[in-house]
Amino acid sequence: MEQYKCNIDFTNEIKKDILGVGVEWDPPMYDCTPDFTEEQWELIFKRLDFFKLKFARMMMYSPLPESGATENNYEDRRVKNVIRVLEYCQKNDVKVMLGMWNKPYWVERYDDPVWIRSIADLILYFREKGFTCIKYFNFVNEPNGSWEIPDNNWYQWKPAVTALHSEFEARGVTPETKICGPDSAYDDEWVDMCIAAIPQVIGEYEYHIYIHDKAEIVNNQLERRLNHKRWAITKNDPDGPNKRLWLGEFGCRDGKWDERTDMQDSVYDFIYGVWIADAVCQAFRAGLDGIIPWNMDDAAHTSSVDGKTDGNFKRWGFWNSYGGQTITGNAGSVDHPPEDTAIRPWYYPMSLFSRLFKQGSTVVDAGEAQGYIKVCACKNGDEYTVILVNASNEVAKVSLELYGLEGSAGKIYKYCYFDHDCPTDENGFPVVKEVLQGFPQNVELSGKGVMFLSTMS
Repeated sequence: MEQYKCNIDFTNEIKKDILGVGVEWDPPMYDCTPDFTEEQWELIFKRLDFFKLKFARMMMYSPLPESGATENNYEDRRVKNVIRVLEYCQKNDVKVMLGMWNKPYWVERYDDPVWIRSIADLILYFREKGFTCIKYFNFVNEPNGSWEIPDNNWYQWKPAVTALHSEFEARGVTPETKICGPDSAYDDEWVDMCIAAIPQVIGEYEYHIYIHDKAEIVNNQLERRLNHKRWAITKNDPDGPNKRLWLGEFGCRDGKWDERTDMQDSVYDFIYGVWIADAVCQAFRAGLDGIIPWNMDDAAHTSSVDGKTDGNFKRWGFWNSYGGQTITGNAGSVDHPPEDTAIRPWYYPMSLFSRLFKQGSTVVDAGEAQGYIKVCACKNGDEYTVILVNASNEVAKVSLELYGLEGSAGKIYKYCYFDHDCPTDENGFPVVKEVLQGFPQNVELSGKGVMFLSTMS
């Protein structure tokens, strides 16, 4: 049995007032995707209630009509579905990052004044309806990708996002809603380019990472990569120390990912939850404010190759809200099995991260990562949480030395996410494995899994 020693200093603060773990919550938006029934909405709400959701990214298409009209159509069903999500977020104090998938096809330039104005109109329309929960706006999804902006993408995106910033300033959209970004994928260099060229435009930083080899997570390469990006912002942006950094999308493509359809069948497997929990742990250790794993609900996104044709969907979510339904595309139909509505394993650790590493907490120093063992810890007033990840196949014993605790000799709630040892209730929600008296001095971690120790249940 491998033995490790971990020193956690609750007086040594790494990052204050974190955003936490969020979800990508995109409502039905395609012609082939029917609106949710009331029963489907209520099931989603129930699962997010347990999640104690406080942070969400939601993307939408422009409400400018395809006819080329220059005024937003707020009666569009897609806008109404966005409003349904915003109603939940406003009621439950969820900070929302809203964004656009891309410009309307008939808009020739990304800095077209009609589109720029329509975005500000949209934010102010939502605000007039009482949705003050929209705290961040990202201009275009993954603008560095040829699948979004094919040619000279930086030279199209930079003047456009700068124009949007000017419009937001002139119309009073900021500071209540800040532009965040660059929302780039794979190419971390875009963050550096924003720091160098337009730091006054980017109110908060976020970008996307998809890991192709789980070894980058297991071997702790992700933490070093994220730590460097956090350092670059703090060092080089004139207001960098005051700006947040988070991952607006994150996923692991190792395992059963199908590039053709963009389906990650590993979400059905217990081990996927270990990989993502390991990554989340490293993100907080690196000083990030939050992370939004991709994706919450399969039902949000049709398959890359032929989803709009045959009614199939990308498979990345915690569940598929269309389980038990037949979805019909232009040239075929797909029957989605009823069991696909069930919660998948990786919801277990992500919901606990959201509940126990909650928004507003302070991440504290949990020492250096040791081999395959990763530890992260936070505090919030007199509430404390310690999370341990074992990425190895081997059982590990960890000795914990905790400093700076105040009033933590009471009950500690222990949750376990290990294969064949992750107890749930009738809803599929995690339940406490054991109640301890004070934080333990020694813990034993089975191979490949996560343990949560918290003063909160």
